[in-house]
Amino acid sequence: MRLRLSMWWCEVRGGAPKRGTAPKISARFVRFGGSDPVNPSQTMPAFRLSLAAGLLLLLARSPSAHAQKYSTALGLRFAGNGYGLTLQQRIVNNTTVEAIALASEREWSATVLAQQHFGILGPSLNYYFGAGGHVGRNKDSGPFYGLDGLIGAEYKIPILPLVISLDLKPTLEFKSDDWVRFPTAFSLRYILVKRRTGLAKWLHDR
Repeated sequence: MRLRLSMWWCEVRGGAPKRGTAPKISARFVRFGGSDPVNPSQTMPAFRLSLAAGLLLLLARSPSAHAQKYSTALGLRFAGNGYGLTLQQRIVNNTTVEAIALASEREWSATVLAQQHFGILGPSLNYYFGAGGHVGRNKDSGPFYGLDGLIGAEYKIPILPLVISLDLKPTLEFKSDDWVRFPTAFSLRYILVKRRTGLAKWLHDR
């Protein structure tokens, strides 16, 4: 069995232009160790795939120090399965605990989630993942409980002490009429405690 590795480079050729004419420049893709030109369109799908993978890796490796501009935020949550209150509290660097209390016409629930935040092009916009559990009671079927996952994004509004977020919180239900749920929600939170940065953080640590 043979393992063949090949590499490509772009060869650019040009010459000195004649007076009164534009310079002529030509380019072709050449295989490493050979001189066979290739059609650039054949390499574009791989290039685009590599570019997309690089962007995803850049987002995934965004510095954690650039995520979240607050420590404590309290607000309202509007979901497909009810509405209620949401409280977020940062416990360690960019790790947050969120408590959610929801109510609807036929049931209520209480949820606790642990979340990890990642910055996107700065601390004002970030995305997060999380997991946790919930308990609740339905007027028809009685008490229930379950496990929760979470994926979302949030944005700190400039100047104002407000944070808006949109998330998807799939749940696995026990002792409920629904085995699984996929509710989405919009939240508006007021920042109660800002995150200390720079001189304020240094003075606090001292």
